[in-house]
Amino acid sequence: MVVAGIYPTIDEFVESLRPGMVAVADVVYAALGCSAAKAQEALADKDQVVVSHDNCPHQSVICGPAAQLTAVVERLRSQGILVQ
Repeated sequence: MVVAGIYPTIDEFVESLRPGMVAVADVVYAALGCSAAKAQEALADKDQVVVSHDNCPHQSVICGPAAQLTAVVERLRSQGILVQ
């Protein structure tokens, strides 16, 4: 909005925000030692967890609500995949 000229400075933009105006998703992330394709397979029954980063053939990142993400992390760890 600053770049578009709607607000002259970032400070004016931040000051214009009021409670409830901005919703931030309550999600957590996990870095995985596997491909995005392998991560996607582990998400089959978790509709709110997604592959958010496909960094390279051996690293991907997933994100989603903590409860669902924890279940995916446990599943991947049981397959010998490193998870942080």
